[in-house]
Amino acid sequence: VQAGNSSLDGMLSKVKGVVATLAAASGVRNLIGTSDQMAGATARLSLIVDDQNSVESLQQKIFASAQASRGAYLDVMDTVGKLGLTAGDAFTGNDEMIRFAQLMNQNFIIAGASATEQSSAMYQLTQAMAAGKLQGDEYRSIIENAPLLANSIEDYMRNVQGATGSMKDWAAEGLLTSDVIKAALFSSADEIEARFAQMPRTWSQNWTMMKNNALIALQPLYNYIGQLANDPRVLTAINEITGAISGIAQIAIPVIDLIVSGLVWTGENLEWIMPLLLGVAAAYVLIHGAVAVYNTVTAISNGLQAVALYACPIVWILLIIIAVIAAIYGVVAAINHLTGSTLSATGIIAGAFMVAFA
Repeated sequence: VQAGNSSLDGMLSKVKGVVATLAAASGVRNLIGTSDQMAGATARLSLIVDDQNSVESLQQKIFASAQASRGAYLDVMDTVGKLGLTAGDAFTGNDEMIRFAQLMNQNFIIAGASATEQSSAMYQLTQAMAAGKLQGDEYRSIIENAPLLANSIEDYMRNVQGATGSMKDWAAEGLLTSDVIKAALFSSADEIEARFAQMPRTWSQNWTMMKNNALIALQPLYNYIGQLANDPRVLTAINEITGAISGIAQIAIPVIDLIVSGLVWTGENLEWIMPLLLGVAAAYVLIHGAVAVYNTVTAISNGLQAVALYACPIVWILLIIIAVIAAIYGVVAAINHLTGSTLSATGIIAGAFMVAFA
């Protein structure tokens, strides 16, 4: 029981060490990955920031919008950046884009769309705003994942634009422009927010909002990690590591080639190498058999067994016999290889023993 517990404790200790190492590596990858996302989103915001805002103030507004709509801060920042770069003409400024993203996030939560569905629908909607109209795949995605927006667009088209027909017809005719989408969404803002307020918060949403707070708190760290990616010292280290890897490859190629050549040579000469290997195997078996017999007979201490064994004349006689057997195998194999004959080393040895016995 004590031995078992000791072994189990040792195993658990090793498992904990492995898990800790993997967790640390995963944590580093996540940290760097988040830093890359943050750097990319921040760079896009810097391209769309207007005169009334700085990048920092724009990020604060996006964070407040993400918390208000229970959305992921990085996702909202990414959406606003893409809207500004691809569909900036459809909005009067950054504040309107942030408001647009917030209402869409609330739409998704009311509709019960999953994170994957939200991401897909927001991507399609961003594409539609960039293209200037809602049709095709973008239309189908909005109908499925943002039904409140679809209803708002239909009400706007009928009551404000006086259009007749169906949503499908309007999409096919190119009537669902980016101006119509934006106007329809903003016109239903009060209804969206009223319904959203009735939706209970989930643990998943709580976790998302906690992560948002953590991202804001750690943003200086993420910014610093992002800057390191362009630090001359880091770039120099990367170049040195790359050079070292190239050097290893240059060394490995001839080594691998030598190993392959050895394997090929062995395969081509196996007919006379194999008897030598069999002789060595026989020697190995016989010497260990002799050791076992001698240990049983003498029963000497472990520390003196090897010395006593090799001092025994019988063992030396066995070793000489084994060496002669191995030599016979090698000579016969060489003769067969050079002359093409089929002499049997085993037959010669057996015959010699039979003559000696007689």
